[in-house]
Amino acid sequence: MYALVPSPSGSAVPATESVWQSPEVVAAYIIGAITLVGFLVTYLTMHFQRRLAQERAEADDRLARERAKWESRQQQTAAAEAEQKTEEAKQRRLLLAADDRERTALEYKASLISELKALRVLDMAKPLDLNALYVQVKIREDESRRYVAEEEIEALAAGHPAALLDATAARTVAKHAEAVPPEDALTRYQHVVVLGDPGAGKTTMLKHLAFRICKGEISGLTGVPIFVELRRFIDSGMADILEFAIKDCADKYGFAGAGDYVRERLTNGTAALLFDGLDEVLGGSEAAQATDAYRKAAGEISRLCARYPKAPIAVTCRRAGFNGGLDRFQILEVLDFTWDQSRRFLENWFAGRQPEFRDLVNSLNRNVRMKTLAANPLILSLIAIVYENDLELPERRSELYNRCVEVLLKEWDSKRGIRRYSQFTTDRKRDLMEELAWHFHVQGKRYFPESEVLSMIRAFLPTIGLSDASPADVLKEIAANYGLVKEQATGWYGFWHLTIQEYFAAVWANEHFSETRDHLLAHRHDPWWEEVLLLLAGRMSDATDLLLGIAGITDRDAPLTVPLVPDDDVVHRDLLLMGECLLAAPRIRHPELRGRISESLWQIAQSSAYTETVDQALRILVVLGEKNRLNEISGRFLSKDVDLGARFSIGRVIGQCGDESFVASVLDQAIGGDFSPASSFILQGAHERGFRSAGVLALKGVERLAADGELPAYHYGLDDFLRTLGDVDGEVALDWVRVLLPRVLEAKKGKDDFATAAVGAVCAKVAAQQNAYDLAEAVRAAAAVGQASIIGGTDYLLGILGLHRPGEESVVADAIAELRIYPSEELKSKLAPFWTDAIQSAVTSRFLASRGEISWNTFDLLDVAPTRSELIRDLLRNGLVARADMTEALAVLLAHDGDHRARRDVRNSFRRRLLSKDLDFGLVSRQARVLVDIGLTDFVVNQVADFISSADSTDGRDVANLYRSILLVPDTRLDSIADLLWSALERFTPVLASSDERFVEVVSALTCNATVGRVLRIELPESFYRVYSIPGSKLRDRLVATVDAESLPHIVALAAKFDTGSLMDWADGLASVLLRLNYRLYPDGRLEPAVPQGPASRWTSTS
Repeated sequence: MYALVPSPSGSAVPATESVWQSPEVVAAYIIGAITLVGFLVTYLTMHFQRRLAQERAEADDRLARERAKWESRQQQTAAAEAEQKTEEAKQRRLLLAADDRERTALEYKASLISELKALRVLDMAKPLDLNALYVQVKIREDESRRYVAEEEIEALAAGHPAALLDATAARTVAKHAEAVPPEDALTRYQHVVVLGDPGAGKTTMLKHLAFRICKGEISGLTGVPIFVELRRFIDSGMADILEFAIKDCADKYGFAGAGDYVRERLTNGTAALLFDGLDEVLGGSEAAQATDAYRKAAGEISRLCARYPKAPIAVTCRRAGFNGGLDRFQILEVLDFTWDQSRRFLENWFAGRQPEFRDLVNSLNRNVRMKTLAANPLILSLIAIVYENDLELPERRSELYNRCVEVLLKEWDSKRGIRRYSQFTTDRKRDLMEELAWHFHVQGKRYFPESEVLSMIRAFLPTIGLSDASPADVLKEIAANYGLVKEQATGWYGFWHLTIQEYFAAVWANEHFSETRDHLLAHRHDPWWEEVLLLLAGRMSDATDLLLGIAGITDRDAPLTVPLVPDDDVVHRDLLLMGECLLAAPRIRHPELRGRISESLWQIAQSSAYTETVDQALRILVVLGEKNRLNEISGRFLSKDVDLGARFSIGRVIGQCGDESFVASVLDQAIGGDFSPASSFILQGAHERGFRSAGVLALKGVERLAADGELPAYHYGLDDFLRTLGDVDGEVALDWVRVLLPRVLEAKKGKDDFATAAVGAVCAKVAAQQNAYDLAEAVRAAAAVGQASIIGGTDYLLGILGLHRPGEESVVADAIAELRIYPSEELKSKLAPFWTDAIQSAVTSRFLASRGEISWNTFDLLDVAPTRSELIRDLLRNGLVARADMTEALAVLLAHDGDHRARRDVRNSFRRRLLSKDLDFGLVSRQARVLVDIGLTDFVVNQVADFISSADSTDGRDVANLYRSILLVPDTRLDSIADLLWSALERFTPVLASSDERFVEVVSALTCNATVGRVLRIELPESFYRVYSIPGSKLRDRLVATVDAESLPHIVALAAKFDTGSLMDWADGLASVLLRLNYRLYPDGRLEPAVPQGPASRWTSTS
């Protein structure tokens, strides 16, 4: 068992004994043990220090956020106090110059300003500054309810829910185009009633109107505003509303002797009556009392309108609570916010706190439902309050929606002390709305016939002991008091917002899950039910049965495997849906289920051929934020063994969805490692989301990228880091520009490199931002080294024009004449501020000196020059354009500018070139575009059709020009000549088949929406199928957008023709078709609708 070694005495002893008897060995072991212990202590100490440092950094960050919030509030308070002092000083000056009555009126207005300025929303502890927060609402003439046919109302509600929400937002924007500010409407109409939904901003609008009248800021509305809460008038018991208003002015604001003064001002039209909340008088314990109160208020307002016809009068009222009675008034409606208005409101709310503002805006941008809900100012305020308290939106969207419902049902009135007449409790109203929502959602209806709603209410009332109540009165009460259900057209009702219908349907489904389970699972991939399912998952006390049902697992006790879904389709829709349910933060009592879903998602994130599948799986995992999984994701991103495309996807998702600590950690490691260009995607996300760490990491990245003597091979990420640094700290970025620009110049020599040009362009931008004129010469030199890429050239052009100093115009003209730019209307608008007369003169001189050597680069510059017509005429008049094609091209620009002679010349030239088969594509394409722009689309289509009809398959020029000619026709008009295109394809196929490249080009161009199906059904040469995998292929794009369910099997057959390498190019197109048509493709080739077909389904294969 032991090896024997000789002892000094010659006898044998066990080796182990001899070893341990050696002092040196024992000492070595002791030293080793001490070293190991020391290493462990050092490691644990460093680990503890790192952890402590991390916790300290997180604490510092939290403290910095709180300090920034506190400082912002202090600044706002200081600014408000300064403004108040200025206003008080102004009022004191006016008081000194006024007589007693005017002095009293000025004091009244000062008191009213002070009260109106403090805006308190819901249960906020501290009021907001009305003037600082307010975003101007718009109003327009109200559209009276009209009768619509069932087919019309169904058409309005058809389509994907996201499309319906986008359409709602688009309609709001369209309405704003014909809307006006409230003060303009009051000036124009004199007497107005402004209607709107609950929380639409009616009261705030009226207060801001009074505020501005007090301050004398509205032309045509001067004098004194009298702000009256109609509810308080009814509660006072007074009979005369003007007497109430005068008494209120005296009691509340100390306006002694207001009576004569106000009546005099009303008579001459220099006092405005602002009546708030006509619907809020509908109180009392009986319906008759509510009706009497309304009639009293409306009658008093009408009396004042007749008594003081010159006085401006505005009344606000909820739409459903308006029962007429104001015949002399113009009826207007207040519009929801557009997204731009919502952004401005949040920017005002988070003034001085850009990171919070940007993060909330990004959160709303990622959720179309919350974004459209935010069009209501009250709900937007609620979202801002919730976010401000937690610095994030709730994990469970259902919690936020529930809060919105509670605010509209209870809090909004109770916080303001408003009591409305009601036949039954709020909880019972919720029960009714949940039942309505489920009933109509199952039918796929967004809008409901009034008769069917009344029938359901009639059946519901006996269940709560109200058999004698009138269903019509109950429906009117719900619509008038809360606005959650509203009349959409005469005889048609619907929920205020589709999201509210989905929320109530989810609540019903949760309370009746055993009854609703089968329907929900059968329609789990119907877009109409997607949000309901996700909201349901977040509300359930145990979502295990729902999740196992999605996976098709019937035995709750069966062992779970990976992949989790035994029969999922190729894009893993069931598994991804389970992952989306996890994001709803459900409770899951099954001990393994959550982990198996996560593990399966990670598996497909590494192996799927479908980009959308990979991105969605990664997004779910990053948002879930499980520590071990995040480590795996960051490890894959940082690994040099992973291909760059996969790292791009991971970086994009991390930047867009990761929390700040995770984003900063991964980016920091990337900068310290191989620094893949995919890192720029993480930085972009961090910068867009307002992360404080973005600037620090941008600087660190620039330092790392600039550390080498030359720009590294992957420096095309440098422009993102430099751009971010420029936005965060322009002066520091400028210092690095001075370091980097010489290297950009060196790298540019002798090559047309996009990456280097992009870095140089950012250098120019940063220099221009910082007014760094000393860099102007270097930037001009950068532009002159070779020809910049198109994108880089555009940015150089803007940079150079922004940097030049007076007297340098000729040098600028020489430099920009060498640039390649992509002409566009956007670039033209950006050039306008820089395009001075001196620049115009220098460019003219430069072109006139060219003596006929005008290049297409020069032409592109002329295409965007804000003033060009006279220059072009000078060039043509002096015979300085030698080339005929350039002369014709310059005529195109003149034609676009409205020159009638040039338009005639362009038309004749276009016809001549097609007839003579001289298709200089650069020229004729420009001619076609301008002819379409000036309304001659039919002319272009007819000329091309004549060319195709007469094209000879034996004529080499026709073969070459066939592809070019079809590109002259706008895509929207291709279907009008579909038969002609198909005929040409049949005629030319024998000739084209001998040339793979030409065949691919022509078939791609000739295939329009109306011929896609035919192309898929004919036998084509094998080489043709390459057209589907060419990035940017028009044919592939048309297939994705237009192929129908009948042609879908042919698309699937196409996918089988590709090898593994090219499948990646085609896979995303195939996935898009499957998702658009809502079909599922399984690994064994089965193709099935994702939603059961039939009358019960809202979504069909042709949707």
